[in-house]
Order: sequence, then structure tokens, then C-alpha cells
Amino acid sequence: MIRKNITINPRAYIQFSDQIKKFYHDEMVKLAELNLKPSQAQLLHFLSDYEGLNQQEASNVFGVSTSTMSELLTGMEKKGCIWREVNQENKRMTFIRLTKKGRETASHIRDLFDQYCLSFMKDFTVEEIYEFERLLKKFSR
Repeated sequence: MIRKNITINPRAYIQFSDQIKKFYHDEMVKLAELNLKPSQAQLLHFLSDYEGLNQQEASNVFGVSTSTMSELLTGMEKKGCIWREVNQENKRMTFIRLTKKGRETASHIRDLFDQYCLSFMKDFTVEEIYEFERLLKKFSR
């Protein structure tokens, strides 16, 4: 049900989204030794939760063309972070898998991301953090 009598502040939503994007551009200097582009780091972070996604699904989630996704994945593959597994039932489909290095890198990215998010919530109570997470889960249908 859409509520028509409520006015939202779109800037708040955009600012929240921008803070997440900012992490991958500004905070990734801490991972400079990995030589990952921000988009590759974001994809690796995502894949740590959704390993086994196929290339088409990843393209859809990230809102990029399949050729752009292929380019991102090729770069990550060359760096030893992922490997692609051909679907035996449909040879045109490939699943994206993390290597040991990819898992370790993703874990490091996740730790940095957690610290980054917690820095914004330093004035939140524990209850407010849980409430914020509950609302985020509700927000992401």
C-alpha cells in the first residue's frame, strides 16, 4: 500500500546512498595494495554474500551491461580474486566464484565497511542501531 499523505525527504535517501558509494571511492585507499578499482571492490564485497551468482544476475544487480560486467570480472580474475564456473546445464551461463584470495579480500573490505558504517552511528544507542537495521531490512523488500 502506497501512502499518499506522507511527504518524504528525497535528499535524506540520496545522502544515505551517497555515503555508501563514498566508501568504495574514499575508503578504498586502505586497500590500495590490492589494486582493485572501487567497482571491483564493491562487486567483491557483494559476491561475498551472493557467491555463485551468474554473470547476467550480477549485471542486473549492478545496473551495468553484460560486457561491462565481463570486463570487471576479467580484471578480478587476473588479480586472482574470482574464477568463473561454466554452468554444465547451460554452457552460455557462468557462475562467479571467489578464490581464497577473494574471500580474504572480501573479508577485509567487510571489516573496513563495518568500521565505516559504525563511524556514522557513533552517537546512536544500541537500540537505535538495531532499529535502523530493522528498518533497512524492511526497506529492501
